Amino acid sequence: MPAMSRRLRYQVAVSLDGFIAGPNGEYDWIVMDSAIDFAALHINTQGVPVRDLWAHRRVRVQDNKYTVTIPSHGVVMLRVGR
Repeated sequence: MPAMSRRLRYQVAVSLDGFIAGPNGEYDWIVMDSAIDFAALHINTQGVPVRDLWAHRRVRVQDNKYTVTIPSHGVVMLRVGR
């Protein structure tokens, strides 16, 4: 049986001291980039389904890009492919 491999992009923000939040719980130093450029990641989404795994729905990708509003302490996890 051939081994299957898939590409995974995992992004985490952490400061040099190992913490995410500041002393008062703030995390305003993190730049929230809510636009995903699949072409920059060398992923072609043309004709391929893209699903938001938390929302349990298919998302619309336009010009190989996807933009989403991420709420505070929010997470977006996408699956590209069948």
